Amino acid sequence: MAPTALPTTTRYIPQGTSRYYWVPAIASISAPTRLEIDAGTDLTCEVAALAGFMTTAGDVDAPDACSRFVGKVPGLITADDSSINFYSDEEGDDVHSFFTRDQIGFVLILPGGDVAARKMDVWPARVKSVSRVQTLDAAQQIVVQFSITRDPAVNVDIPA
Repeated sequence: MAPTALPTTTRYIPQGTSRYYWVPAIASISAPTRLEIDAGTDLTCEVAALAGFMTTAGDVDAPDACSRFVGKVPGLITADDSSINFYSDEEGDDVHSFFTRDQIGFVLILPGGDVAARKMDVWPARVKSVSRVQTLDAAQQIVVQFSITRDPAVNVDIPA
């Protein structure tokens, strides 16, 4: 008998499907309410690129006297450096006037769109910098770097 296969996925690209929100306050990150989400700001159409927004875990050596082999156990969990690049506006009406250093809130990533019962990830975050990307050959952008302040809630149901 063969093992059970994973279900077949409906594959997609995030561009045009995913949504990205900044929400100032959420009481329970494992169950944001529709009212809390709607009080946030939809960043999607100004997002040029994202980086990070994933966790990694280290290993801790766990040797014992019975073997020369050094086993490992999962160690501390950390968040990768996380940032979002936004498009800039010539007149300054852009994320520079929205995000400020040390601002606290939540980055919501809704990979399948804002559709009830689909899943999202909720990242507790603090803005650590807001800086223009200096370039001559691309659309002007501003990068907002975030410190992830607590363990994110992943695969959270999107409320109706």
